[in-house]
Amino acid sequence: MLFKSFGFDKIDKKECLLKLNKTIFPDAKLLVIFVPYEFLDEDFDKCIRQYYGGDYIAISAIGVMFNENLFYDGISGFGYYGENYNIFLQEDITENIEKTADNLKNYYLNNRENVNLIFANVSPVSINKVLDSLHGFSEEGNLWGGIASSRDKEFRTRIIYNGKFIEDGFVVLTLKNLKIYSNISLGFIPVGLPYKITKAKDNKVYEIEGMKIDYFLEKLLQGTGINLENLDPLTTAQTLWNFPFLILNKEYGYVSVNRTAFKYNKEENALIFYGNIEEGSEIRIAIADSEDILNSFERIIKHFQDEIKNKKIYIMLNFSCLARIYLLKKEGKEQEEQKILKKYFPTIDIVGFLTSGEIGHDRFGKAGMLYNETSLIVAIGE
Repeated sequence: MLFKSFGFDKIDKKECLLKLNKTIFPDAKLLVIFVPYEFLDEDFDKCIRQYYGGDYIAISAIGVMFNENLFYDGISGFGYYGENYNIFLQEDITENIEKTADNLKNYYLNNRENVNLIFANVSPVSINKVLDSLHGFSEEGNLWGGIASSRDKEFRTRIIYNGKFIEDGFVVLTLKNLKIYSNISLGFIPVGLPYKITKAKDNKVYEIEGMKIDYFLEKLLQGTGINLENLDPLTTAQTLWNFPFLILNKEYGYVSVNRTAFKYNKEENALIFYGNIEEGSEIRIAIADSEDILNSFERIIKHFQDEIKNKKIYIMLNFSCLARIYLLKKEGKEQEEQKILKKYFPTIDIVGFLTSGEIGHDRFGKAGMLYNETSLIVAIGE
């Protein structure tokens, strides 16, 4: 046995660790756990150490997946029982973008034939810059994961690695002598004509087609019942998640990545996103529809099933955007993606978490893409 997965709904910290002790500890060499932000404190580490002496990575998550279920107040994850793995840690990356990018490139070059899972606790701007550097040089390889999430009002997230609180950084877990198979579901249909981003910096957009962003937003929000003056950070996100920006590939014109609004900054008159948008980019606006999302997801998963049907798969991971699931939840369909996954893969354990950004490959297999409002599915096997 190489992997053993777990998932518990509506559980407190002590009960969580007792159940892990009975099901996963003490034989696992490594533990990866997706857990509510509120759990991740010094007491959590002390409690784990009462039961467990191996390596562990704990990632805060607003929701977690286990097989056909999505839990909002639970935990999930997996124990790994193999010996051949490595953990690569980077911290304080915002002040050290170039150094971090070089470090990641060097590490990736030496490990791209292996399974590489990345878990980040860092601003979208910083991780986007690091990943852009990797994407610019990389060939086909393996790097998949997501950015931690939480319900915290200040948007704080946490990652703990063996008792060390990771701030402004990421962890890459490398599982050697294994294969990773992957697919991605975007699931949004663009409407209308393309727009050009005429003024932007990093993840802040100031003008679209020469229009100030407040003017553009007023036009976009017509019919929603929401005025620009009422867009506090939470309202901005929950309203504009319905209108993701689809960035078009400059050379070929296809949709290369989704971008999701984070908040409207009135002082700067800027719309801030969960990832960077380059000035000069062409975008199309999409309208979120649960039927489109789920139909696209099922098509992708059916194709994925055909792709890996003759492979030996140990475990499957789902990194799904919290904004995407929020849109499904409005229509009572937040559990449907997991049900679809279990329908096509009934004998494989599936775990995952709701992310603040998903990290994967472009359509040509090059690593280093930061996505929003997507589901990234990876299967680990031989």
